[in-house]
Amino acid sequence: MADKIKAGIFFSLFLILLLPLLEKAFPFINSAALNGEYTIAPCNKFSWDSWYTKGYADSCTSYINDNMGFRPDLVRMNNQVDYTLFKKIHSEWRLLGDNACIFQDKYINSYLGKDYDGYDYIFEKVRQMKAIQDTLKKLGKSFVFVHPACKAFFYPEFLPREYKNAPRGTTNFETYKRIGDSLGLNQVDMNTWFVSMKRTSKELLYPKQGFHWSEYGALLAADSLVK
Repeated sequence: MADKIKAGIFFSLFLILLLPLLEKAFPFINSAALNGEYTIAPCNKFSWDSWYTKGYADSCTSYINDNMGFRPDLVRMNNQVDYTLFKKIHSEWRLLGDNACIFQDKYINSYLGKDYDGYDYIFEKVRQMKAIQDTLKKLGKSFVFVHPACKAFFYPEFLPREYKNAPRGTTNFETYKRIGDSLGLNQVDMNTWFVSMKRTSKELLYPKQGFHWSEYGALLAADSLVK
């Protein structure tokens, strides 16, 4: 009886390991594709040079891994388990803040002023834009400098704990806006506008799990900019 149980367990495990290969060779389940930005490894052509340098073997390994059966479902399951149990996010530059709000460190650095380019650099850039604006105006065209919304400015209360009490310095956004106003640059400040509508907007302006404004926010910004 014990041998039958062991044989049954072995056969079950072998079948489970074999399923991805069977799915690849004879697709019997239509798995939804993965969303987001990713690159599937290509199947490189064989050459003796790549054979001796192991490049061909490595490319075949990557190709088989990225194209095996059930891969989208297995990736989703693995990512969900890691997030649910360990709060681990499988993506570069992603940080988990409070209330399940996800950030990118570069936006947090912009909010804290860690990527500040300096007054002189920004002044020269704004001066150049003003010159372009004046030239286009003579040609009957309009130039508008748009400040897009930034998630860290929109959800500072949900920043990861290690950033919540971090001191804020001078930011590029505030400096560009201030110098632009002083030089007469045509500007539209979507960032401050979105923050002002945060409590009153009927629809979500910024999703907590995304990096960019919502579709509603994008349409609202586009419509306002055109008008």
